Amino acid sequence: MDKLTMAHEMALKIAESGVSVDICAGLGWRYADAMQAEADKRQGGVPEAILKASNSSQLEWQPDWSVAPKHMNYFFMDRNGSKFWTVNEPDKPNRTEHVMNFTDCGGDCYAYASDQDYKGDWRNSLRKRPEMEVERRG
Repeated sequence: MDKLTMAHEMALKIAESGVSVDICAGLGWRYADAMQAEADKRQGGVPEAILKASNSSQLEWQPDWSVAPKHMNYFFMDRNGSKFWTVNEPDKPNRTEHVMNFTDCGGDCYAYASDQDYKGDWRNSLRKRPEMEVERRG
């Protein structure tokens, strides 16, 4: 299957959940790029060092931004395995000490993200919403 067809099919699936067309298209292409990179890697077509060096943001794990609250810009998992969406980048103590003290915002600046399947080291879990989606949400 070619990348255009793959991106189109994924965008249609995402659109079924009510996500905006702009976000669907972007996610569809990211999915197709990631699938193509994985296929190339498995076939030995592209050396792994090149894959990691070239546009690694598309190759690394990303949360499902389509289910994140629209105003949340970051995902992270703390050392206890709890997963969160946040508006602002959490500071180091919030990521390492399980100190979720967001009382200043009345709970509007974070949300639990327990439905995300991140399985890596919690220290590497911080992800920022792709700029393309941040611009289109605003």
